[in-house]
Amino acid sequence: MNGWGMRWQPQLYELPQAIGNMPAGTILCAGNSIPGDYSKSKLDLYKSTDHGRTWSFVSSIASGGQPKSENGYTPVWEPFLLVADNKMIVYYADQRDPQYGQKIVHQTSADGVNWGPVVDDVTSPLYVDRPGMPVVAQMGNGNYIMTYEVCGSENCKISYKITPDPENFGSVKGTRLLAEDGTSPESSSYVVWLPTGGANGTLVVSAFSDESLFLNTQNGEGLWTKIKSNAEIGYSRGLVPMPDRHSVFVISGGPHPLGTDRANSVTYGIVDLRGDSSDGTVTPAK
Repeated sequence: MNGWGMRWQPQLYELPQAIGNMPAGTILCAGNSIPGDYSKSKLDLYKSTDHGRTWSFVSSIASGGQPKSENGYTPVWEPFLLVADNKMIVYYADQRDPQYGQKIVHQTSADGVNWGPVVDDVTSPLYVDRPGMPVVAQMGNGNYIMTYEVCGSENCKISYKITPDPENFGSVKGTRLLAEDGTSPESSSYVVWLPTGGANGTLVVSAFSDESLFLNTQNGEGLWTKIKSNAEIGYSRGLVPMPDRHSVFVISGGPHPLGTDRANSVTYGIVDLRGDSSDGTVTPAK
């Protein structure tokens, strides 16, 4: 604990099983801890065992330099947590390697306290490219999908990788997400899988470029279907499968990116994938 607080890019995650001395059901929050003078960046992990009422520090995952999203600086960004094979995995964007403007990496931990070495997941041969904002979901067939943006030469277009091993995305070639109408969504993606829409279930992807959602019922193969969403555009939006197993909760942080002086409202909507329809309203969060 460094007294800086948690400033940016939080992720909430409920442990599906015990990890170290943390029981199943523990709520974790990973985020970017940045001091008031914006001189450093640090991905820290906190836990709550009382449903979010109180929090305690668990560990510091990775440390970086000044939090500027420009090539040549050395910050760390955008942690995303996942448990697989009795280990916790944290994926994040990393600018510390001088060979790359930015890359996506992961580290693993058996207890949430001690973290293993940095492993590359997404890199580009072009230094100017900036793969970032990784999100990972397990599909019904057991495979894992990672969506991410590639800023730089690809203008933050969304790509994805699929692998049976969530610790081995680095060996898999990325695929650009392309919809049947020719749309190639951009920036700040999020992905979940729901057991609806056929034998393979449905992959759902959100992006910052518009309010739509992108669906795939072929385990990520082929073109995606673009559907309307009742949830406002956001930098960025999160997706949560609902208990009914066919609806997705979409929550938006608002349209104005980090670093602007314009106000955002947190809004949400629910999209029922059985009929590619929504519940019809966008509601400001309380």
